Amino acid sequence: MSHGATDDALSYCARIRDLILHHRGGWADGDALEKFRLLSGGASRAVEDAEGSELMRSAVEYASDLFSGSDHRKWATGKTSGADILRLCILAKLDAFRDRVLHLQVTARGRDGSDRMYYPWDE
Repeated sequence: MSHGATDDALSYCARIRDLILHHRGGWADGDALEKFRLLSGGASRAVEDAEGSELMRSAVEYASDLFSGSDHRKWATGKTSGADILRLCILAKLDAFRDRVLHLQVTARGRDGSDRMYYPWDE
């Protein structure tokens, strides 16, 4: 995975995270859902990895319920709203996606023939 692709994937991931952190959901919002879908599609294309794409697909499913008029309600438990649970589920998928992207980058750099693994934080 190229450094540019990694940067793109992580940038899309950060933008999705910002959307979720600044948009509580819990009501029908087609604009927010469309933005989420566009960003997650960009992240999937940047990483070109089946596991990463599956994580983004799952996040979109959660977002579909989060930004719906009523589907978020089925996720409610006790005093915790369905929207809050969905936001946490999405954030967990984003964390897993970010970890996957970094793993792919480390693995790709390790294949260059050097004995040393590459870690982005070493730069």
